[in-house]
Amino acid sequence: MIAAILLNGQYKTKDFQYSLLRLKQAGCAAVIIAPELKTYYSLEKKAIEPDMIIDDIDPEKFDLLIITGKNSWNEPETIKLIQEFSKFNHTIAILDSATNISRKVTIITNSQKNVIFSEDTQDLPQFISKILESLPKKK
Repeated sequence: MIAAILLNGQYKTKDFQYSLLRLKQAGCAAVIIAPELKTYYSLEKKAIEPDMIIDDIDPEKFDLLIITGKNSWNEPETIKLIQEFSKFNHTIAILDSATNISRKVTIITNSQKNVIFSEDTQDLPQFISKILESLPKKK
């Protein structure tokens, strides 16, 4: 199993780090992606470097896309990425407090199948559990 975790400048350190830690504990490899290869800073000013840029990833090779950060799902390159992941029926997990996000992403993907939402950091443990349940089982 392999996950792509999207970085942008509006993410919370806890959301990103907890997601990454729980995925690794579950045996899922994670690739940190971003629009550019540069240092990204969380809202708390924690620096993280992406492994690759959005334009270079092949969604077919991934099982999961996690998007954290206020409105990061609403950027043009992210919308394109969501559409590409949805073509392969991969899980797309979005942690954002944006109003009506589920309706907006349903329009982007033409479905809510395989899309997991959480609007609050308080829900992080349940959000990650739901993500892990959605992933293909190891053979």
